[in-house]
Amino acid sequence: QFYYQIMLLRTGRRPARQFSLFCSVKRYLFKASLDRQLVHVRGEDSIPFLQSLVTNDVSKLSDAKPLQFALLLSPSGRYTFDCFISKSIISPDDPNAFLLDSHVDDTTLLVKYMNFFKLSSKVTIDVMEPSSFHIQQWIPQKNIEASAFEKLTTFKENQLIVSDPRTSQMGLRSISSEPLEKTIEDMTKEEVIENNAIYDKFRFCYGLAEGNSELQRNKGIPLEASLQHYNTISMRKGCYVGQELVARVHYKGTIRKSLFGIVSNASNTKGWANSQDILASDTFYDTKQENFCEIGSAVLNDKGKKIGTVMGCKGDMGLAMLRHEALKPLDQSEDKWQTFSINEEQQIRPIRPHWWVADTEE
Repeated sequence: QFYYQIMLLRTGRRPARQFSLFCSVKRYLFKASLDRQLVHVRGEDSIPFLQSLVTNDVSKLSDAKPLQFALLLSPSGRYTFDCFISKSIISPDDPNAFLLDSHVDDTTLLVKYMNFFKLSSKVTIDVMEPSSFHIQQWIPQKNIEASAFEKLTTFKENQLIVSDPRTSQMGLRSISSEPLEKTIEDMTKEEVIENNAIYDKFRFCYGLAEGNSELQRNKGIPLEASLQHYNTISMRKGCYVGQELVARVHYKGTIRKSLFGIVSNASNTKGWANSQDILASDTFYDTKQENFCEIGSAVLNDKGKKIGTVMGCKGDMGLAMLRHEALKPLDQSEDKWQTFSINEEQQIRPIRPHWWVADTEE
């Protein structure tokens, strides 16, 4: 089975089934080199400065947990940017130095945003050249115990290796001045295979959104992106830009729609899809597939009513904003299940996230 999937990734061809047993004990890491850029923030006011801007609690960063994922919001509480925040590998001994890792297309706007709120803060903001550092994701194949990667944290000058702070199922994330493939292979005892496209498919499998197209700059509401379930939003830290909307929705509001992973090539077209079953399928590892729909496509129920919108797509996997009321029947008896489709053409199944609370009322 694993040989079959790896040959599919490497060659785009489906090998004969009878050979799959010979490599059933082999295990792999998928390496994705990401199109990201670093912003170096340092100075005696850097911690209160970042605390006033981001949704996560920067004060909890440490040598043992040197990486977080966070959002930066508009004053009205809408999504503006997302980034990873880490202790600085440029100045690892400086407790007031941090690196913000954002998409390369967002860097200029992100720095402009931070400078707008900088005022008289004693903070220096420097943009690092994209070629200066390698930013990569190392994702475990389904038969690897991903939680074991949490023990492999490395934080030192010019090198950071840490379990993805959103979920350990996304494997390791690294920032380094030199390529790390040999180091990662030695640490994990796994063979590394480079495949950038697989990163988005894994993200969608776990319902993880990134970037403007999926989170909608100046429109998206953070709690509808479900990132509070992925160690991105702290409800206990002090005030930050946009906090009022987040707190009001969390404590007094009702979330009626959220981002969910979706899959199109499911053998069964009804009910919840399961992430582990998807990872066990052959089609998941076929990154040569064309996208099954366009971003912005309508998600319809079996009565033709729109219940959501596609926010991201990669091959047979996608990410969609779906209304909770349309998904609640999936927690009840099978005769109440509905089918969902893209523009009444391509049938899809939503992937049940770990945070979903079943509604079993008849």
